[in-house]
Formats: sequence, structure tokens, C-alpha cells
Amino acid sequence: MNQLNPTSSFETLVDQYGWYAVTRLDGNPDLAAVAADARSNNSDLEQAQVGFRSAARAAMSSASARDEQKYQLDAALRSVRTAVLNWVRNRRSSQYYRTIFPGGLRGVLRTNSEEGLQAARDVLTRMAGCQVPALEPAMEELGAAIDALQVAVWDHSSALRARNEAWSIVQATKVTFCQRYYGLYCQTVQIVGDPALARSYFRYERRVPEPAQDPGELSVTDTEVEVARVA
Repeated sequence: MNQLNPTSSFETLVDQYGWYAVTRLDGNPDLAAVAADARSNNSDLEQAQVGFRSAARAAMSSASARDEQKYQLDAALRSVRTAVLNWVRNRRSSQYYRTIFPGGLRGVLRTNSEEGLQAARDVLTRMAGCQVPALEPAMEELGAAIDALQVAVWDHSSALRARNEAWSIVQATKVTFCQRYYGLYCQTVQIVGDPALARSYFRYERRVPEPAQDPGELSVTDTEVEVARVA
């Protein structure tokens, strides 16, 4: 019997091969111990997949929180622009306005959170240099928005690391699953004494599947990418 390929999808390994073996082995009292091992093999991979699914969703939640804080930072920058314009009586050509917003508001709004943080910090530094008491409330609002986004960016980075670690665990568990699956077949051969009969208790691959991709590039047929989309 061919060994299973660990690059197969989670569903293929557990739902097709693993569960088939469990139910077939359960039908023979002489193979009860092998059936229990097969069920344990399935459970281990399922738990690894659950862990990845949880980590992937946490990563997506942290991305959502980060993007919300980026929106709030942009709103704070617009409030700062309004406060500065009120101070200079709407004269965009004034020294204060050109010092704080040398490229206008568009010059400090960034899609990327990291770039947005740096641009906002630069605005805050330039405002502090102007030493205008009337602008202090706007500066406090901007400073708070910067701090909140920075925390959200750190949280997202941490969540991504956790997701990648969980993905690595899934891949390692797949390798173990395939090794144990073949071992179950060998045990069955020893018990029933007939390789052909033993093979009838297991489904196995007749061809080598395509290599598995990393979490960011999985095909739409894999559970992992379904998780990554939710996650």
C-alpha cells in the first residue's frame, strides 16, 4: 500500500482516508485496537487544524482592529488639519500650515499603517515645534490615535506569528499522520495475515497530489485557505 502524502489537504487525510479506516476497522472485533489508534490519529490532526483555524481567525480579527485604528488615525489627522486651518484663519499659505502640512493633508494620509504612523508622528513633531497652545487638544487627540494604532499593529504582528506557528504544527502533524496511517496498515497485516485483505481496510492515494502551499497562497479546495479567508 502506498503511503499517504502529507501535502494532501486536511479533508483528504482525515475525512477520506482516516475516517474510512476508522469505520472499516471498527467492523472487525479483532482489529479494535487498531481502530482505536486510527481514531487517535485522526483526532491529533483535527486538533492541530482546530488550533490553526483559531489562530487564523485571531489574526484576521487583529487585522480588523488594526484597520479600525488606522481609520481613527486618519480621522484625527483631519481634525488636526481643521484645527490648524482655524488657527490660521483658513490661510493655507500661512507659515504654520505649510510647516505642519508641507504636502497638504494628502501628503500625510497613507494606506499602509506603518507609513501612516510615521507620517502622523512627523505631523505631531512639527506641531510641537510650533508651540501653539490652541492646538494642544488636537495634538492630544492625534497622539492618542498614534498610540492606539501602534498597539494594534503590534497585536497583529503577534497574531500573525501565532498563525504561522499553528500552520507549522499542522504540517508536522500531517507528516506524523501519514506515518502512523501506514503503520496501522502494517499492524493490520500482522493481525489478519493477508496484505490484500489488510489493504481493504484502508483507502490510499494512487497518485501524488500537488505540493501544499503556505497559508497565504492555498488553493480554494483546502480547508486551510478557507480558514485564512475567515481568519
